[in-house]
Amino acid sequence: TGSAVELPAFMFLRMFRLFRIIRLDGKYLDAFTVFDDIYRENKKLLFTSSFVGGAIWVLLSGANWASERGNPAMEGRLDTILKASYFTLCNLFGEFPMVNERSPMGKLIAVLTAAIAVAVFAIPTGIFGNGFQEHAE
Repeated sequence: TGSAVELPAFMFLRMFRLFRIIRLDGKYLDAFTVFDDIYRENKKLLFTSSFVGGAIWVLLSGANWASERGNPAMEGRLDTILKASYFTLCNLFGEFPMVNERSPMGKLIAVLTAAIAVAVFAIPTGIFGNGFQEHAE
């Protein structure tokens, strides 16, 4: 009956629908210009929070590496700080890959990473939230 085949490789083409909506109706462009204005007004503060976030990522990667480098259950996945940075980034975004294979210290660091991630992501969210509130007034 002519059903369409959805290939995962072409799913990204759906984003062009957004461009069509933006082009047809200019009212959505105002929201993007407000977002851009807030970014420009708070560029230094956002850069500083990005730097702090990156530093926290590196420090927590080192902590994960130190706690899990000798853990045979991790099968060498955290043998270097560079390898540990992937798992730390996953933890910062709220995912916990291979948490059952971690040592007790590794599990503690993963939980601390999740708690720290809330603060790290709250800073830019608060900056943009305050900017939108100021713009609305």
